[in-house]
Amino acid sequence: MKLILHGTPNSRQREFFLSRARHTAYGGARGGGKSWAMRRQFVLLALRYPELNLLLLRRTLPELRENHIIPLQRELYGIAPYNSTERVFRFPNGSRIKLGYCDTAQDVYQYQGQEYAIIGMEEATHFTEEQMRFLTTCNRTTRTDISPRMYYTCNPGNVGHAW
Repeated sequence: MKLILHGTPNSRQREFFLSRARHTAYGGARGGGKSWAMRRQFVLLALRYPELNLLLLRRTLPELRENHIIPLQRELYGIAPYNSTERVFRFPNGSRIKLGYCDTAQDVYQYQGQEYAIIGMEEATHFTEEQMRFLTTCNRTTRTDISPRMYYTCNPGNVGHAW
């Protein structure tokens, strides 16, 4: 089966895709294509780097389901099967996109000891600074073909605005 990725990135999305910085943020008003860019970035990285572990987070499970799980299921149907128990998309090259959430301050501990070369925090300003700092401890890899990266999308305001 062939995967066709639809959509053409705008200039800000292109900048987001091209960044190789350790921390890359894409902010702006609602409707600017931030969630699409995050999903697309994760799919492109998963396809490019075999056996890559990626973690994509939203603050709550309902947000995660509506903004990422459902769109990714449609887009990756027949290419990367979704395991709903583990909330993981598995690609033929061994890469996996794990989808998670941190509804409470303590939920970050479910990721303790895990290693993800790529972590994305959707609506990052909904996360506390403590949650963000904890998650950066999981952003590591021994790979030499890609360095650890964290991607953030955000709107102004909320609990994480200051960090």
